[in-house]
Amino acid sequence: MPTTLREVSSNKLASSRRALVIVGMHRSGTSAMARTLSLLGARLPQQLVKPKPDNPTGFWEPQRIVDLNEEILESVDSDWDDVFAFRPRRYLSKFDQGYLARAIELVQQEFSGAELIILKEPRVSVLAAFWDRALCKAGYSTNYIVMVRNPLEVAESLRDRNGFSREKSFLMWSSYLIAAERDTRNQERVFVTYDQLMSDWRNVLRRIEESASLALPRDTSAAAVEVDVFLNRGMRHHQADAADVLSRSDVPDYVRTLYRIFLDASRGADIDGAAIDAVQEQLEDIESVVGPLLADMRGRARALTRHVDYLNEVHAGKVRSLLQQLESERTERSALDAQLAELESIRGDLVLRESELRQRQEEISQAWQQISVEQATNAALAKELEAKITQVAELDEKLRGADKWIYKLAGERRQAEKLVQSLEDKLAKERKLRETAQSRERQQLAVTRQLLRDRELELTKHAAELESLTQRLTAAGSEFERVSQEFKVESAAKEAAEVRLGEQFREIATLTSLLLEREASESRFKEEADWLRRAATVLLNDAKTRKGWIFQFVPAAFHFKRQRRLLKKNGLFDEEAYLAAHPDVAAEAADPLRHYLKHGIREHRRLG
Repeated sequence: MPTTLREVSSNKLASSRRALVIVGMHRSGTSAMARTLSLLGARLPQQLVKPKPDNPTGFWEPQRIVDLNEEILESVDSDWDDVFAFRPRRYLSKFDQGYLARAIELVQQEFSGAELIILKEPRVSVLAAFWDRALCKAGYSTNYIVMVRNPLEVAESLRDRNGFSREKSFLMWSSYLIAAERDTRNQERVFVTYDQLMSDWRNVLRRIEESASLALPRDTSAAAVEVDVFLNRGMRHHQADAADVLSRSDVPDYVRTLYRIFLDASRGADIDGAAIDAVQEQLEDIESVVGPLLADMRGRARALTRHVDYLNEVHAGKVRSLLQQLESERTERSALDAQLAELESIRGDLVLRESELRQRQEEISQAWQQISVEQATNAALAKELEAKITQVAELDEKLRGADKWIYKLAGERRQAEKLVQSLEDKLAKERKLRETAQSRERQQLAVTRQLLRDRELELTKHAAELESLTQRLTAAGSEFERVSQEFKVESAAKEAAEVRLGEQFREIATLTSLLLEREASESRFKEEADWLRRAATVLLNDAKTRKGWIFQFVPAAFHFKRQRRLLKKNGLFDEEAYLAAHPDVAAEAADPLRHYLKHGIREHRRLG
């Protein structure tokens, strides 16, 4: 067993720069959490690990820090898949002596002094104390996000990607979370399950901000849409219920204990550190028995890996040599093929030229025969040519004059085309303005007609109510007549009849009052309907008088202003009187006519 060394204190410095450190077992959602925080404004490292088929959306972790962590773990006979990954804590002082300066330099290079950064690399989970000191010495205060995922889901994912057995995955899951919890126990931290992140990332964000006492700089609607899209890309390929872990007999007790503790912590409960330490002691006992065997197996595996790498390098050198030889032969063959093609092209050209020469010789012999015939007629043609030259000179002079005239006509034609285009543009604008004005007039007319129809329906309804009241009044009169006759005939029941008669009188008075109210309401509706008909008549007559072409290009605002003047002129609507009668309309700075048409008629407001 290696000697246990004392942990070196981090001595955190007060700093405004913050580092959000994401720890947790591989395949537990650390990549999803890192990308979510980066979309919300936190800074990722510069040189990221490239996406792979097992994580096509990206790992979002720094390649050089991954390489350094692998070097550190190898130096203490460990690796990323070490089932006892909590062991490297024993070598903290050694890490400081050999690697701390390199770690600080990598932080400075990867993040360039950014104010809010993300460090996500699952191996940091078992080296958290070391990286906490490196970040603090680089000028950052740390806050930890511990990612927890159902161990059955992690085991299935590692089986598909790496072929690991479930037992190995359970040990790795336990070791990583024990190390992450143990080394962040005195730090600011928050526990988050993968299920919580995928189902309600906004609540997770609030918990992280509260734990770290900060606000992520890009908490916007656009960023929220990007996070929703990122987390809904079918990232999840394995899913199991928490009850399966806690109830299945093939899940070890220590796994169930740890999972129950971390589930409770993700819901806000306190961590049971003593129980976790007990599980670590249990795993240390197991490690003391099988650790040497595993160390020997890892040594053999590394030696085998180095031998395979050597063989691959030798084989790769031979392959490169053969490829270079083949490439050289291919180049030489391509050159020979090009020369052969060139020779074939030259041969074809020579055959073609030979044929052309024979044809040319035949044409020359025929031409000499024609020349001998034509020489006899050249003398006569010479005289005719002189006469034609004279005529051509005269025609050329006329053509020059015609060219000047044609050039002038072309210029006038271009001006005419510009004028026609200008007129067409103007007509198009006027047509558009006319259509807009007509559309607005139709809309206003439709509103007026709808108001008329509404008022006619209300009048019909009130007429029916008035008729009902009239019938009741008639019935009451009949009843009154009947009671009067009974009063004359039955003197013995005079007192009872007088009581009934008083009740009938009161009912008649009530009905009469209702009748008067209905008559007043009907009168008011008739007045409003009459106003709407008169206003519609004035506006329609005005619209008919404005059907000339000149009114089609007048703006709609002018039409509306003209309509208000016509209504006032005809004594139908006075804006000033309406505003004086209704101060609330004046306070709202609403247009009086529009307010009366939209609201005043419905509310039975006075015109002045």
